[in-house]
Amino acid sequence: MVRLNKAFYRFFDRNYSGVIRLFKKIEDMEDMRSLDICEFIEDEYEKKLNKLGLLFAFSSLSINFGDYDRGKIRLQEFISKAQGDNQYIELINEAKKILTNIS
Repeated sequence: MVRLNKAFYRFFDRNYSGVIRLFKKIEDMEDMRSLDICEFIEDEYEKKLNKLGLLFAFSSLSINFGDYDRGKIRLQEFISKAQGDNQYIELINEAKKILTNIS
């Protein structure tokens, strides 16, 4: 849970390389209600559509710990919406790697 919390602080600081490092260190979410966490993040994204980082967070966590199929679809949506926005370049590259690795 600590890594997840730190990752979200880094999202808000736009330290996306730090987010990616922390997400890769999350090995399991058995102690947490992973689907509830994923749904909460998705709901927050829906409220704040200009926060594409939340869509990335939801998608990558869902692929690993929640609804794989929904996460994959939403990750593709993230790439599509963030394309051309240089602030998200690190997250876009990571999203493409994730999709390549799961295909």
